[in-house]
Amino acid sequence: IGMSWKGKSVQGNVAINQKLVQCWYTKDVIDVLKVHLDEFNLINCTTALHRLGKATKGAPQQLGQWEQKLLEHTVEHVQSAGDRCPPQNLANALWACEKLHVKDGKELQALLGAAREAVSDTKRLPKFTGQQLANVIWAASKLGATRDFGAFETAAAKRAKDLNGQELSMVAWALSTSSSNESATKAAMGAVVTATKHIPGGVETLVAQQLSTISWAMSKAGCHDVQFLKEIARVAHPRVTAGQFNCQDLANIVWAFGRVEVLSEDLFESVAKQVKNALSAGNQGRGSNGRFSPQHLSMIAWAFAKVNMKHLPLMNAIVNESQDRLREISPRDLTDIVWSVAQLKVKCPKFISAAGEQSVKLLDRFNSQELMRFMAAFKRAGGETGVHSKLMAVQRELQYEFPGIEKPIVLASETPGERLKHDQRNKEIGGDPQRSDGRATGVALWEASFVLAEWLARQKGGLWDSDLPSLLPRRCRLRDWTKASVVELGAGLGLPSIVASHHGATVVATDGDSTVLRLLKTNVERNLPKAARGAKKLLRASQLLWGDSDAITKLGLKGRPDVVLAADVVYASSSEELSTKLIDTMLNLSGPNTLLIMSNIMRFPHGHKQGEEGFFDACAKRFDICSLPRHVLHSDFQRSGVGGCSVRLLWRKGKGGATPTEAGTAFQKTSKKVKVKKRKSPKASARTLEVASPSPGDRVLAPKPRKSKQRARLERGQVLAENNLEEIVPKPKKRKKAKKHVSNAMGEDIGQTKRKQRQSSGSDDLASAKSMPPRQKNAKRRKRNA
Repeated sequence: IGMSWKGKSVQGNVAINQKLVQCWYTKDVIDVLKVHLDEFNLINCTTALHRLGKATKGAPQQLGQWEQKLLEHTVEHVQSAGDRCPPQNLANALWACEKLHVKDGKELQALLGAAREAVSDTKRLPKFTGQQLANVIWAASKLGATRDFGAFETAAAKRAKDLNGQELSMVAWALSTSSSNESATKAAMGAVVTATKHIPGGVETLVAQQLSTISWAMSKAGCHDVQFLKEIARVAHPRVTAGQFNCQDLANIVWAFGRVEVLSEDLFESVAKQVKNALSAGNQGRGSNGRFSPQHLSMIAWAFAKVNMKHLPLMNAIVNESQDRLREISPRDLTDIVWSVAQLKVKCPKFISAAGEQSVKLLDRFNSQELMRFMAAFKRAGGETGVHSKLMAVQRELQYEFPGIEKPIVLASETPGERLKHDQRNKEIGGDPQRSDGRATGVALWEASFVLAEWLARQKGGLWDSDLPSLLPRRCRLRDWTKASVVELGAGLGLPSIVASHHGATVVATDGDSTVLRLLKTNVERNLPKAARGAKKLLRASQLLWGDSDAITKLGLKGRPDVVLAADVVYASSSEELSTKLIDTMLNLSGPNTLLIMSNIMRFPHGHKQGEEGFFDACAKRFDICSLPRHVLHSDFQRSGVGGCSVRLLWRKGKGGATPTEAGTAFQKTSKKVKVKKRKSPKASARTLEVASPSPGDRVLAPKPRKSKQRARLERGQVLAENNLEEIVPKPKKRKKAKKHVSNAMGEDIGQTKRKQRQSSGSDDLASAKSMPPRQKNAKRRKRNA
C-alpha cells in the first residue's frame, strides 16, 4: 500500500526509506525532505515522522516549515488510503506527533479521526498488533483526544487479552488519564486487569515500572480490585528491597495503595527504607535510580497518612528534605505534606513554622481548595495563630479573561475559613448559616465555578449549538440569551452569573451567606455589562436560603427562569436536610422548559460514601440528567476521577416521569392549547387541554378519558400527581334518544312517507326553482328544511 502513490517507482521509494532509516538527527531528516518530499508515499511520510520523533529525545520543540509540510503530506496520504491505511503507519504517525508535541489542529484531528475509525472497524481492529494498538491508544491520550475516546476504550477492552505487560501498562495509563465515560473506563480497565492476571507467566513477569503504572492507573480509574493489589504488593516487595524501583515508581505504587486505603505492611516498610536511605545525609535526596522531587515526597507522605502508617524515621526524613527545598515546593505539594504531618501527629514545629511563612509568600499561587486545606492542616499541626490570622485577613483581586467578553472580569475575594466573630455593630454573624461547620466558603472562587464560567463564555450563541442538541430535549434549547432569565444558586463571587449577563441574559445571583453577599454585590457592581450600566437590570444580587417555598416571589421574578446555574453546591459536609432543601429549591425554580446546569469537582473516588453520586441519585427521581463531554470543558479539568470536574445538565422529567410538556400537557406562562395525539387509535381526532399559568394546588380542567385509552389515562395521572394538580372530569353530555318509528294503518312508516312526499314535491318544483332569484330560492330552501 502506498508504494507508488504518484507514479514513482517502488525502487525509488524503497531507496528513500533506506535513507530515512539511517538518519539520527533532525538536520539529516530535513535534508532528505528538501530533496524528496514530493516523491514521498505514505510509508516514507510516517518513517520520516518517526525518525523526527526519535531525534527530539523528548525535548519539546516547535515544528518548522519542513516538519509542517511533512505532516500535511502524511494527512493527505492517510486520507487517500482510507480504510486501506495500514495500522503500522497510523501508529507511527501518532507516536511521532506526541514526541514532536504537535499542537491541536486540523492535521492532528484528521490523524486522530483516522485512528478512531480504524479501531472502531471490527474488520480492521484484529489487524493491529498489540504494540501498534497500545501506541495508538497511548498517543491519543497524550495528544488530548478526550473527544470520542470511547472508541479507544472499547478497542482496549476487546483486545486486552492480546497485549503483553508493557502494552497493558501503556493502555492502563491512557485509560485512567483520558476517561470519557466512567462506566466505559471501568469496563475497559477491568478487562486490562483480567488480562494482566492471565498473561503468560503471571504478574511475576511484570517489571517495576509496569507494576507501579498498572496499580496507579487502577486506583485512579476507580477499579478497586483489592486482591489484585495485594498480589502486586507481594511481587513488588522483594524488588523494592532490591532497588529495582526508581523514584517515580515508588511514589506511584504507594500512592495507589493510599488512594484505595489498602495497607500492605511489607511493601510500605520496604518503600520507607528505600526513601529514608535516599534522603539520608550525603545522598542529597538521590536514590539508586534518580532524585526524589517534592511531588514524589508529597505523594509518599500522603499515602502513608491515608493508610495511617506512622513511620517516624521516614516522616522525619521527608520533613527535613522538604524544609531544605521549600522554594521548590508547589502549594499543592506543601499542603499534602503539612496535611500528612497533621494526620500522623508528627511533631516538627520548625518545619510547620517555615511552611506557614512560605504559604504567605505563595498565597497568590494557592487556589481556594488548596488554601482551605492548608489552613485546616496547618492549624491541626500546631501552626502559629499569627500566620493563620494573616492568611485569613488577606483580600485578593482575581482577574479572568474569557472569549467573547471584551473587558477582563475582576473579582474581590477573601480567604475561606471559619465563621467570623460576632459583629457588635450590625449584630450579624458571618459565615454560611446552612453549613453545619459554619464556614464562609463562598468568599473565594472555587474551581467548579471557573469551569462553568469558562464553558458558558464559549456559548455566546445560546445553549443549542455544538454538542448540546444531542443532549437536550428540544424544549430546553436556549437560542437567545437576550430573552433568557437566569438564576444562580450559591453564587459565591458570581463569576458564572457575570458571564451570563455579558451574553445579554437577565441574571439574579443568589447566596445565603451575608458575608458572601457583601462581596457578591461588590463584584456585580464592578462587572456590570455595558447594556446595564444605566438601568442595572441585567445583573443583580439577592439573598436566598435553600428550601424557601416562595423563592420566585422573593427574587422578584415574573415566572420560572429559563436557566438555573450552580457551581460546587454539593459537598461532603452538607447534611441530608440541606441536600433536600437544595433539591426543593431546584424544583420550585424549574419549570418544564428550565435547564439546570450544575458543575462539581469530584473530591472522592467513584462509589465513596461521601461522594457526590448520592445527591444526584436523589435528583434523578425528579430530573433527567446527563453530563457534558469532558472534551468541551477547560483543558485543565478534562481529567477523570478525583480532581476532575463534571458539568451536569438537568431538566424536569418527561414521559414516564413528571414533566407536563413531554407527557402531553403544556404548562406555559400564558394560556396555550396543546394537541395531544392518541397513540392507540390513529383514526381518533386530537384532543386539547388548556392550562392558564398553573402552580401547585391549581385545579386543571381535563376531558374525561375513555376506558379504552388506559395508557393515556395513566400518563395524565402521573403528570398531574407530579405537579400537585387536581383533575376535574366534566360530566358527559347526554345523548339524544332516537325517535321511535310510527306506522299508519297501512303499516307504512309515517316518517318515511313524509320524506318521500318532500322529495317528490321538490322534484316537481325543480324547473320553477331554477328560474327563481337566489334570495327567493334560499328562502324556499330554509322553509323546506324547517
